[in-house]
Order: sequence, then structure tokens, then C-alpha cells
Amino acid sequence: MNFQYSKIILLAAFLFFLTSHAQDAIDAPVKKPTTPLFADQDILPLKMSFSLKKLRKLTNDSTYMPSKIWYAEAPDEWKELDLQLRVRGNFRKNNCYFTPIKFKIKKKQAKGTVFEGEKLLKLVVPCLKESVKNDNVIKELMAYKIYELISPYHFKTRMVDIEFEDVKTKRSVVHNIKGFLIEDDKSVAKRHGGKVSNRPIPPLGYDPNECVRNAMFQFMIGNTDWSATYQHN
Repeated sequence: MNFQYSKIILLAAFLFFLTSHAQDAIDAPVKKPTTPLFADQDILPLKMSFSLKKLRKLTNDSTYMPSKIWYAEAPDEWKELDLQLRVRGNFRKNNCYFTPIKFKIKKKQAKGTVFEGEKLLKLVVPCLKESVKNDNVIKELMAYKIYELISPYHFKTRMVDIEFEDVKTKRSVVHNIKGFLIEDDKSVAKRHGGKVSNRPIPPLGYDPNECVRNAMFQFMIGNTDWSATYQHN
């Protein structure tokens, strides 16, 4: 009984916290407008074709390989974009069939497209080829979208439908998967008139309200493998 009562009290406190601060988050000034890619929240169809084996072998945190994507802002009106991509992540990179990807786009290639203003983007994709492969991707995207509602300091995201061709020597395989794009941390900083710091920040240097808000959110979505104090995500 005491345990159930404690859960009710904790939930009530969290809901009060959200309602008392959500409007402040919404009304907080944003210095820079959202880029075209994230201003539109319709699902963006993408096509990609490359070898996952080569991606793992030839790229790392600092090395990209040239590639292309095709995207459709209107039904069956596909446009081509030259870019570079690399593998990213730690656990997923070594344990998943579909590896997380980072895009690098040149300014001249992005100009006049929906990707204008984007230089670096993360692409989140499913881990395995199982039948429920898209479920966790959608849940992860929902977490990002909820956090947009409670804090002005968030990453913009956009869902994509991906037709991915894994190019192989004998026979290529096509996969239809869900995914989403995440803006670069420098873009978040730019929107708020700040800059990314590569130096460790001690807990006392955090914004108190944002730190507590983020901690409560991590607890709410069940992310127990997280700590602001130890800077572990």
C-alpha cells in the first residue's frame, strides 16, 4: 500500500511540475527560425542505396563515404541529393543489422532543397530485421516529440519512410523501414544563440530548472541508464 501511495504522490508531483512549467517552455524566446526540413512535420519518404558492410568497414567518427539519397516532398516526385555518410553509435553499431547513420551535406548541395540550412544530421533506424522492428523507432521518436512540448531546449526531429537497398555482391536486398532525422547539436545551439561546449560541465553549472525537468522526463520514459551527474546517456 505504501509503495502504491508513493507512486501516486510522485506522479502527481510530476504532473504539477509539467503544468507549471510547460507554458514557460512554450513561451521561451527562440533566436533563430526552424529550418525547412523540420518546419514541415509530414513524413518524408527517402530512398537510400549502399552497402552496410562497406559502411561499417570504411567509415568511423571522422571518416565519411560518398553516397546519395532520394527524397519526395510530393507523391512520386523524387529528387536526388549528393551527400556523405558514416556509421555512428557504439552498441547499435556493433550489434544491430541496421547501423545508425550520420549525414554530412555540403552547403551548395543543400541550397534550394528541403535540406537547406542542414550540414550534419543523425538518422535513427531500427536495430534488427524482426517483424516489430519499427516499434522501438516510433517510441523513441515519441519521446523526442513529448520533450519538445515541455522544454524549449530540444532537438528537432522528423519522421521518414525509408526504402533502403543494402547493396551486396551477389544479390542486393531491399528493406522498407521507419526512421527519423535529428538535427545536429550545433543547430540546437544556434537556434538559441549559443554554442556547443566540448568541455565537461559540472552539475552545479547546469540550469537548475532544465536539469530537474530533464531528469524527471528521463524517469517518466523509463530511461534508468542515465545520469546528469555522471554525464551518462
